[in-house]
Amino acid sequence: MRENIGRSAKNASAIIIYYKNRVFINLRSKNKKIFYPNHWGCFGGAKNRKESYLMAALRELYEETQIKTNKNNLKFFFNLDFTVPSSYKKIRRNFYLFKIKNIKLFNKNFYLSEGVKAKFFTKTDFLKIKKFVPYDKLAIDLFFRYALKK
Repeated sequence: MRENIGRSAKNASAIIIYYKNRVFINLRSKNKKIFYPNHWGCFGGAKNRKESYLMAALRELYEETQIKTNKNNLKFFFNLDFTVPSSYKKIRRNFYLFKIKNIKLFNKNFYLSEGVKAKFFTKTDFLKIKKFVPYDKLAIDLFFRYALKK
């Protein structure tokens, strides 16, 4: 099996945006050409060929929300590597945490430029969502289980 990390658009960064005990997630477009249309998930997307995962996260955060921040405000959370049997390509997702420090400023600057809508969810509300991007669901579950306990 040949390893393709860094050479495939399948490699992506995602950002778990949170404020206090709630996560801010996005309802993806219904466009059938995207992965998991009409599913809830994290903000983020594919990294460019020579781009680091962290820089991809910063770029995607800005592209999808108009929130501009620096690398010090994103904290690496975990990565998920998996292989799709039909292609044998290794896929990587790096997840970062972005803590909203000033909710008024966040609301003032936030603009949803991709997806249908975005909103905050508590853990209880999150668990009720039926359509969720699978790897993002794992990331949010781990976030509620481990990241908030620190």
